[in-house]
Amino acid sequence: MPKMTHMANISSVMAKYSFNFELKAEQKEIIENLLAAQDILVVLPTSFGKSIIYTLPPLVLDEVCIHQGTSTIRAIPLKK
Repeated sequence: MPKMTHMANISSVMAKYSFNFELKAEQKEIIENLLAAQDILVVLPTSFGKSIIYTLPPLVLDEVCIHQGTSTIRAIPLKK
């Protein structure tokens, strides 16, 4: 899927789930690479917004999967 389609889906999902902020350029790049099934290693400082990086791609993929009749599995590495 082309990156432009991913960005449209990202914007749609952000609006649907009321994420009322703009992604940083680095976050967009990371999310686009994840959605393009690229292997990446990301090291970011505290409070950079890593949670949205692993939360948003599965939500975008869920939107795509609904139209294709498939599903995704989310594993969120939060420790409480």
